[in-house]
Amino acid sequence: MFKPVNKYFGVRYRESCKKYVTYIYYRDKDFYLGYYDDERTAAWVVDTARYLLYGPDWTMWNHQNGRPNFKPQEHPSIPSMLVMNILIKKNAFPVEECEERMAKFKQACKRLV
Repeated sequence: MFKPVNKYFGVRYRESCKKYVTYIYYRDKDFYLGYYDDERTAAWVVDTARYLLYGPDWTMWNHQNGRPNFKPQEHPSIPSMLVMNILIKKNAFPVEECEERMAKFKQACKRLV
């Protein structure tokens, strides 16, 4: 049984395992991004996936993906490349686009520092 976490978009609490499950909608598919102990970490994973898939300008995001939970930023304990690898394994986009997407994310992070 899932309980929605209204505080962060794309994050739900799964009572049976006492963890936060993350998901994102992209190109008419739901992508499961994993389970996390902490809801802020889960929200960061969702946001990073959205930034990597849709780009740094959240106003161009699909309406089903809502506003970002946070500004683009690196997480202190989970590298953005880990999120990139999850998306590649799920065939969200071709591997050839990896470098370009990561560069745009890093550039967005630098602009806010």
